[in-house]
Amino acid sequence: MALNLFLEEKKPLHYSKILAVFIFTVGVQFCCFAKVFASFCVSPLASVVTHSQLKTMLSNRDIQLFDVRNPDEHQAGRILEAVNIPLGTLEESLQLSPELFQQKFEVKAPQKDDDNIVFHCVKGNRSLKALDIAHRLGFSRARHYKGGYTEWVEKEGK
Repeated sequence: MALNLFLEEKKPLHYSKILAVFIFTVGVQFCCFAKVFASFCVSPLASVVTHSQLKTMLSNRDIQLFDVRNPDEHQAGRILEAVNIPLGTLEESLQLSPELFQQKFEVKAPQKDDDNIVFHCVKGNRSLKALDIAHRLGFSRARHYKGGYTEWVEKEGK
């Protein structure tokens, strides 16, 4: 488009103008790429809760633990304090008003600046997807238990 403006003026093209347009275009594309890339690049270490950290958070009662497995999986075995919000309904659930969230799940609704929100599933795959959903919705300090229920059972028993 910028090149067309030069052509419409019917002036001789100067390489410096072409170079400036090229640099501007590449710069804009790079900035767009950087923003998109940054949205996916939450520090993996900062977003992961280890088994030891999870145990500490649970013993201090300083956690909002959400099990994103299906209800049948949750019923078959669970971390006692976990609230079941299946991954397929997570986005909608996190957008509920605090009153409706509490009514539906019988716990206080998480707030976007809470640093004690943790998602878990069986092995960490769905909880990582849940983390992405939460981050996109503004829950930037949410984390996930990478080891999942499988690791929990291995270390804690059922």
